[in-house]
Amino acid sequence: MAIPIILNTSGCDVCAEMQFEECQSLTIGVGMDLEVSTDYKWSITDKFNNVYFGTSTTDTDKIFLIEAEQLPEGLLTTFAGNFTLRIYKASNDSLVSWISNTKTYSCISFSIYHGETAEVTP
Repeated sequence: MAIPIILNTSGCDVCAEMQFEECQSLTIGVGMDLEVSTDYKWSITDKFNNVYFGTSTTDTDKIFLIEAEQLPEGLLTTFAGNFTLRIYKASNDSLVSWISNTKTYSCISFSIYHGETAEVTP
């Protein structure tokens, strides 16, 4: 389950900040108004600037999953630091942005937490 945290501004991007539970798929699209049954490309950048790419298709609820199996084994751990996720429409490679609470976001900055010990500060 993803937990929205706060707003982060890095360079020109405004990233929504989230935490995902360790050993779970990353659920993407909640509140983003993605299109139903649409292919999206994504990139995840780790703290060492390594970039990982993949594709996913939204379901009827306009969300998609990034499965741990789509990434190198052991990447998504509580010790991995922060990641940046960007989403692109597969049909034209355009960066997806969305509006939430009057802010326009173009990325998600996220970290991984251990489910039983996570603390969220608003």
